Amino acid sequence: MRLTEFTGARRIPLIGRRDLLQETERRIGRGGVHLIYFEGGGGIGKTALLETILEQSQRGSRADALAGCCVAHEVVDLYHVDVHSFEGLIRRLSEVLGHWFFEQTQGVLTALDRARVAGDMEAASEHARTLEPAFLKEFSALTDAGVVLAFDTMEMLQYEQDPFQEELGQEAPIFAAGTWLFQSFFPALRGNVVVLLAGRPDDMLAKLESLREKNPHLLIRHVPLEALDEAETREYLRAVAQAEGRHGDADAATRLWTCAEQRGDVVHFLTRGRPILLALVADMVARGWALPSPFGQALQKLKGQEEKEWQPAIEKALVVAIQASPTPMGETLP
Repeated sequence: MRLTEFTGARRIPLIGRRDLLQETERRIGRGGVHLIYFEGGGGIGKTALLETILEQSQRGSRADALAGCCVAHEVVDLYHVDVHSFEGLIRRLSEVLGHWFFEQTQGVLTALDRARVAGDMEAASEHARTLEPAFLKEFSALTDAGVVLAFDTMEMLQYEQDPFQEELGQEAPIFAAGTWLFQSFFPALRGNVVVLLAGRPDDMLAKLESLREKNPHLLIRHVPLEALDEAETREYLRAVAQAEGRHGDADAATRLWTCAEQRGDVVHFLTRGRPILLALVADMVARGWALPSPFGQALQKLKGQEEKEWQPAIEKALVVAIQASPTPMGETLP
């Protein structure tokens, strides 16, 4: 299930992100090989941005201009274990781009699965060796018309050092998927390709910059994502109110609009303008649920308190809201 299927996230435009969306659309239409890296903390809106760019590329204002372009229908989330090997990642990329574009790759995967079931490890090893060239060849055939794909949770590809291994002087290996991406896939990119990447702050940017030596065709764009400011927080709540009104829920629209006008400053202060928290608050207000008591206090009073005085009440309410939501959002929050 996608993050934008959560009520507060799916019904609104990308408040505070429109310029980024337009820039990305221009890059998609410009041609060349682009790696666009959106970097930000948990709950800042990275996943929603990736999903919206893919959706707009398929059905938005530029959809006609990109009619011949192969746009992934879903984000590839590197959080999931099934893509931590290069084989698993190739399976997932073939799926999100369209199996019909990768007939040879699918044939190799089928033969590989059969060899494993039969216990023929020699044949399985041979098929595994032909998987990468088969996939890269078929992917390359798509790049003249254009390809747009997205990877989320890039921080999963970083080294995860275990204290015991450090003591022994050993280095924990990165995921095989990361090795394949940085040593084979990204260096091989040519033609018209836009790869959207999203992750939390780490040394990923340095790794991406190092790719220029392996592939001089790469155009790398680093985009730090910030939280919404107070004006954008109010705009967000109003946008959800308008969406609720269009869907026929006048009561929810009224509650949200009132919240934006009367409590927007407090909502911004308590959520720090993080879109994922704003989505939760918007859903609670729309449903008529009681917000945690700090949301009823004056902003000046909250500013005079230490965070530990009001944070527990908010965290408790958010846990309840997350459990009641249709989307597994626990991984999104730190």
